[in-house]
Amino acid sequence: MSFFKGRKLKKVALENSIDFDARMGLSINGNLVHEFGYLLKYYTTNNLESFDDRSAISKIKDKTIDAINLDLQNPKTQEELTLGVSRATAEGNLRNLIKILESLSNYHAAEVA
Repeated sequence: MSFFKGRKLKKVALENSIDFDARMGLSINGNLVHEFGYLLKYYTTNNLESFDDRSAISKIKDKTIDAINLDLQNPKTQEELTLGVSRATAEGNLRNLIKILESLSNYHAAEVA
């Protein structure tokens, strides 16, 4: 990797609050990314279960965010219905998932540029 590309990736990681070296694994905005895998699996209709493949994340990002936003318009989100969490918790989790998808997609775009 060239010096300039490495600098660009570091800048994108900083701008998107991505920490690849967090103590418990990949962290975005202080959230452990792997903890959102169950939501990724649901909103991608079982197509993705982990955040390891940034290329795949980039490809499904818009469709997944649309599905999340559609669910947020419901009186109760799927997470509320299935897991019995509060509306505030469900909304927070879904907004964090959107941020994770956007951040990983931004990083991937910088990787392939």
